[in-house]
Amino acid sequence: MQLCDFLAQMEAIAPQALAMDFDNPGLLIGPEKQEIRKVLVALDCSMATAQEAVDWGADLLLTHHPVFFGGVKAIRPDLPATAAPWLLLRHGIGLFAVYPIFILLGIGVWLAVRAARKAAGAAHESAPCLPYLSGIQMVEGEKVGFNGPMSSLVQPTLSNYYLAEWFGET
Repeated sequence: MQLCDFLAQMEAIAPQALAMDFDNPGLLIGPEKQEIRKVLVALDCSMATAQEAVDWGADLLLTHHPVFFGGVKAIRPDLPATAAPWLLLRHGIGLFAVYPIFILLGIGVWLAVRAARKAAGAAHESAPCLPYLSGIQMVEGEKVGFNGPMSSLVQPTLSNYYLAEWFGET
């Protein structure tokens, strides 16, 4: 998916107008690549999630909490407030913050299911759905699932209820 298409879908699903006045949603760090293939979904852009995005090879980190609220005077690896964004910048990974939280969870499910369907080449009716909500799609041999506790493979159910209800997909 192209970055411009991703941004258009995020605006359609989670309009920035829904954010509080003090919030800072949207594309906060532009990714190096315009093609977005892997999106890591997390609550915050912390050093742990930034490092996970690097290790996993993500193109974009999608979070609920924005990392920048006020004027940032410097982005350095030795400053706690900017170390995680610095790591993302260094590796060409973008950062997108979304509001409100329930939309982030829905987007995580939607992104993960789409990735699982593509990876599995599954038939429309039997495509995996309702994953563990980490948002990280995994493939182990012939099995497609999601990164669960302790990096274990969690296989999704086969119900498409949430895709149909949230995104009009079945």
